[in-house]
Amino acid sequence: MTGSRDPVIHGPPSCLTFPRWRLFFGVDHMIDETGDNGKFMELLAVAVAGGQTVKAAAESCSCSERQGYRISATPEFKSRVSAIRAEMTSQAVGELSAAASEAVATIRELLASTNEPSVRLNAAKAILNALGPMSELGELRERLATLEQSR
Repeated sequence: MTGSRDPVIHGPPSCLTFPRWRLFFGVDHMIDETGDNGKFMELLAVAVAGGQTVKAAAESCSCSERQGYRISATPEFKSRVSAIRAEMTSQAVGELSAAASEAVATIRELLASTNEPSVRLNAAKAILNALGPMSELGELRERLATLEQSR
């Protein structure tokens, strides 16, 4: 049984091989080396937030499965996983926003009269289909801001 021997960390879990995440979450240096749970809390949280099961995350962190489940049951772990997922989502939204600008430019180019009428029609439909939800989102944000200011 691996839980009886002292765990050895051979490196970050496989979901952390992308340097940006390793630097962002500071996993190149362990957080709390004093407690059993502290050794693995951050590594497990990042791995679970990245989509691994607790069992797989524990294995990739050289932590026993039992200890992984014990750590994952704590409120601190759950809170940390939520925070990491929120940051990952925020970064993904930022990247999608940048790509959206390029997509709009591409669609606008397709509207040019040099393109076939069917291509221009599809480009126009794409713009009009995206306009409704985007307008609604902008309106909802304005309404939310007004509500928050009135508090």
